[in-house]
Amino acid sequence: MEYDNSVLGVLNYRQFEKFYERFNLLPDQIRANFDGWRKLVLYTEELVFMFPRDPTGIEWLEKEALAYEIMDVYDDLPVPKLIERVSDKEISYYDFLVVSRIKGSAYARFEEDVNLQDVRKMFHNLTQIIPLWHEIVLKEDQIEMLREPTKIVKNIGLDNWQQAVLNTEQVENALLYLQGVLEYWGKRFDFLSTDLLTSKDMLLKWSRCLSEIASLKPVFIHGDIHEDQILLESKETMIITGIIDWETVKVANPIWDFDFGEWGLKIWEWREFFSEFRREMWEIYLSKRKIDLESFEGLDLFYSMSELLWVLRTPEEVYFPITGLDYEGSIQYYLEKLVKISEKI
Repeated sequence: MEYDNSVLGVLNYRQFEKFYERFNLLPDQIRANFDGWRKLVLYTEELVFMFPRDPTGIEWLEKEALAYEIMDVYDDLPVPKLIERVSDKEISYYDFLVVSRIKGSAYARFEEDVNLQDVRKMFHNLTQIIPLWHEIVLKEDQIEMLREPTKIVKNIGLDNWQQAVLNTEQVENALLYLQGVLEYWGKRFDFLSTDLLTSKDMLLKWSRCLSEIASLKPVFIHGDIHEDQILLESKETMIITGIIDWETVKVANPIWDFDFGEWGLKIWEWREFFSEFRREMWEIYLSKRKIDLESFEGLDLFYSMSELLWVLRTPEEVYFPITGLDYEGSIQYYLEKLVKISEKI
């Protein structure tokens, strides 16, 4: 019997035998994928079988199953269909999921060869789809299971700043913390616009913009969209055939499904166009959802501030230059970017 030996990284030989008999498969039809952080995957041309990597993955897999159940009635959503929850200790100690396999190749496969127009087209197509799941109407019990808890952050810092600034009650305090960070680094670099970024006038402008974003109604979000989760028909069309890996699903601010911080390193080669991408994506998104924002700059402000703090909480000795610059150069890059954004507000 010939088969791909990598499947034995998911199931031992006895389990594998029970597995292909249980699902009426031939051993050579089955392949393995180990890319997931929390799950191991076996797949065929038509089916995907998802197993928790370890006990910590059980909760995440259950969330993914719940997401597919919620989306099952929406035929226009390009997502896998949940076929079965399986509990069979002869195959796996853990329960596992069977879902349909969506045709297409991950955007990551094309990233080495795309040009600016390709990237723009992909984001345009992605933003046509995101509103479809953001407008899903959830039942109360589903909201309770998936709701992102809103807590008052007692000690705002690098690790919890985003949580604080997206809480309408803490926007100003979060920005005051950020201004303290900017003052420290601005003085260290003799940055000429430090006083502008740390002024009371700027605090008021930033607070107005970010309070508007913090007030966006929580929606059903994927929570981890990036180059491996987006399946495409081809590089030429950039038509999206599927969005996969819904284990991070939750009810939270829609801003999270547009976060380049979830992406790998390749997307950062287009960082000079991030402001353009964000404006184009949100123009589509807001129009589709009939939402008005006073300023698009608030979105760019939030993401740029988040990226700066991400740089700062990365130890300098292990920092990877996403901006194409070293650690201190990256900080100066974001100081200058915040000035450019703020001057437009």
